[in-house]
Amino acid sequence: MSKNPNDPQSPGKFRQTIMGASPIGGPPPLPPKGPMSEQETNLQPSEDLDNDEETAAAGGGEDNWVISFNSDGSHNESKVQGQSGISDSRLGQRVIDGGKQKFGSATSPGATEPGFPQGEDVYTAGTMVYKYEIIKLLGRGGMGAVYVAHDTKLGRKVAIKFLNKKISAKAKFRQRFMIEAQATAKLNHENVVTIYDVGEFQGSSYLVLEYLEGSPLTKIMKGRKLPASQALHYIIPVAKALGAAHAKGIIHRDLKPDNIYVMKDGGVKVLDFGLAKMIDTADDTQVDKAQLAREIAADGGQGLTKAGAIMGTYAYMSPEQWGVAKVDLQSDIFALGVILFEMLTMEHPTGTRAAQALADAAGSLDIPYRSVRDVDPTIPQEFSDVIAKCLAKRKQYRYPDVNELIKDLEQADPNASVGRRLTETDAPYPGLSSFQERDADKFFGRDMETARFIAKMSQNALLAVIGPSGAGKSSFIRAGVIPAIKRQGRKPWDMIVIRPGRDPFAALANSLLRGGGSSTVNLQSAKEEQQLAHKLQKEPGQLGTLLRARARSTGHPVMLFVDQFEETFTLVNFEEASLFNTALSGAGEDPEIPVRVVLAMRSDFLDRVAEFPDLMEKVTRDVTILQAPNSQGLHDAIVRPAQLIGYAFEDPHMVEEMVNSLRDEPAALPLLQFTASKLWENRDKSRKLLTRRVYEEMGGVGGALARHADAVLSGMTTQDQTAVKRLFQRLVTSDGTRAVITVSEIRAIMGQEVAARILKTLALARLLTVSNIGEHGEDAQVEIVHESLIARWQTLKRWLEEDNENAAMLQQLREAAKQWDLRSRP
Repeated sequence: MSKNPNDPQSPGKFRQTIMGASPIGGPPPLPPKGPMSEQETNLQPSEDLDNDEETAAAGGGEDNWVISFNSDGSHNESKVQGQSGISDSRLGQRVIDGGKQKFGSATSPGATEPGFPQGEDVYTAGTMVYKYEIIKLLGRGGMGAVYVAHDTKLGRKVAIKFLNKKISAKAKFRQRFMIEAQATAKLNHENVVTIYDVGEFQGSSYLVLEYLEGSPLTKIMKGRKLPASQALHYIIPVAKALGAAHAKGIIHRDLKPDNIYVMKDGGVKVLDFGLAKMIDTADDTQVDKAQLAREIAADGGQGLTKAGAIMGTYAYMSPEQWGVAKVDLQSDIFALGVILFEMLTMEHPTGTRAAQALADAAGSLDIPYRSVRDVDPTIPQEFSDVIAKCLAKRKQYRYPDVNELIKDLEQADPNASVGRRLTETDAPYPGLSSFQERDADKFFGRDMETARFIAKMSQNALLAVIGPSGAGKSSFIRAGVIPAIKRQGRKPWDMIVIRPGRDPFAALANSLLRGGGSSTVNLQSAKEEQQLAHKLQKEPGQLGTLLRARARSTGHPVMLFVDQFEETFTLVNFEEASLFNTALSGAGEDPEIPVRVVLAMRSDFLDRVAEFPDLMEKVTRDVTILQAPNSQGLHDAIVRPAQLIGYAFEDPHMVEEMVNSLRDEPAALPLLQFTASKLWENRDKSRKLLTRRVYEEMGGVGGALARHADAVLSGMTTQDQTAVKRLFQRLVTSDGTRAVITVSEIRAIMGQEVAARILKTLALARLLTVSNIGEHGEDAQVEIVHESLIARWQTLKRWLEEDNENAAMLQQLREAAKQWDLRSRP
């Protein structure tokens, strides 16, 4: 068989995902009667149909129908008399004929008209199935085939899973197929694949699903043990998906790595509720053991998904599925335990996958499955305990529900916290400030991205993290990646962290000489910093030489993290930026050398990197695009830090409101953290609650930031308010980004006494950050705490608009004056 993924006979990567198990419940050739027909439905002709004589039906004489699911699980039924698309219309044909006039008709071997070839369960490209245009075949199996298709109404790519006609004709599956398809559609969970439509076309039942890009968990697990943290990053979302299903009364019954899909963006989806059942439905009976034995003998013990007496895949079936007891949600918990066992050890709990051995082990209720520590003693005991509880043969000794399992999994996660419990004297939220390495205990919501980024570091010497302002790029590296590396690595990394500012070589020299990393040095004078900065600027290739020598001398790998890399475009002239970028590119040259360069940059400045081709090539080789956390990540980011101190939100719906109010906000994370920090400052200490009353008084997420800034401003004198206005106008560049100025410059603007008073007030209010760079206070750098303040504070926006015409000119004049001054005013 051809291995070409474009070959229509090749199964392709998707076969392992959606084709992994039989479809939901079974295929109905007709819409079912019974429970669904008793609900209100909107039975109507398809909107795709018209009575125009030009409309050509491709469906033949068989009935075609479709039920479309809405986001809430409700549905619309349509009977489709024929299938046609725009290419079948007179206008469409004219467009096609225009191409034929240029190049003639296709005469390649195998070219056929769209349709369903006689005697074969295969559709050709161009076939219209309801509103879906078949694009190509992804894979075929014994039960049917999966296609990529195009939704001609909504303009999106989808996957269509067809059952062959023989299976579609089995009447016993019809009613359950539709009931369970509708129930699955009602899940509407971020970790469950979305079902759009279910129907029948030319005698074959089909499902229309969201199209996923990524890999099945089977592929990720193949041939290697997964680190405990990575295994948890995959299994916790699966557990959450099952929790949502169980809450709706749905049991999966065929959970396995083939049915778990890891997206390219790191998300996890549970697929194929094909053997799902409703709790307490008619088939909630104990399996016939004699029938099981006959089915095992009949299939030769292959262990594939079954839908007879056996409901599931042998290796992941609970004792109940082998006939020990009635099947309920504990069967899914058992399967989770098997998958976690396999991820950590590459072995099955029984040590074999032979069907009869699995059946015998399931029936021996007094002999427990072996422990993961029997296979690998280095696995932490807490993991072993969780897995053992999942794999208890008597289901009453397993977790009573998935939520209890999730709690234990999160506590066992080595990346969930550094290991200490926060106290009430610790502020759980950084507000608008970025998380620092010391904040790793309270940094949540980026576990998957952290694991993936660390994996990339083994293959790339220079890596970039880009994303919109407020996505949490700095926090991701400082509180996520760096602590995780230090915990996982056998040798601690020598971390050197800088921000370019207006003098990137000075910042680099300062960090190298003043212990910015884990190594210590004796050179402390400002003169030596100036000498090193001058040397690196004159010979930028020396940076890589220094870092490599440092790594060799200590025996520890080195990471140079350049935060706010866009400052090289907004605060630095082109000549110096070019030299600095040359230095970085040369330092991140070879992944075999234990030196890594990591850049964090706003995505809207990526095109500026193209001005430096060598750096651009390395940056785009394996770039990490960091979007705002998803809703679950945002939820964890505010709920879990409070939980570490023993606090909770008074109203769970308040958390949902906070997250939903920022659904489309790029700076969602800092705004949410700021709101949570204000709730924490006004918490109910006696009840250990963050209250709704405080939340509503401060105007929710939208009003919290602006009210806070305006409140700080209103407490100042008129003179100080005018000074603050001038200061903030200087702290925003003409590009709408944060500028960095020194304390000495601020003193020159408003005088030493006013500057000291205003800087103290604004820093305590967390509206400005003041960072000491040199030995003297006047060298300290001042900037707005976060760019979300520029976007959200209406007073500041008004100030900027007032000065907009002159802002760019003034900034250029200030830069020219600074250069003139640095050159001793020749």
